[in-house]
Amino acid sequence: MERVRGILAALAIAETMDGFMREAAPGWRVHRLSRGRRHEWSVSVSGN
Repeated sequence: MERVRGILAALAIAETMDGFMREAAPGWRVHRLSRGRRHEWSVSVSGN
């Protein structure tokens, strides 16, 4: 649950997605979705 809180906190303080992506941990695997959902992003959370 702590990982999710960390990601949500990082998203809350990010001014842009570019800024969030620069600060995101590699394990979060932040990426833009494709095709009709290009305005949406995915963040993966692994572990407990």
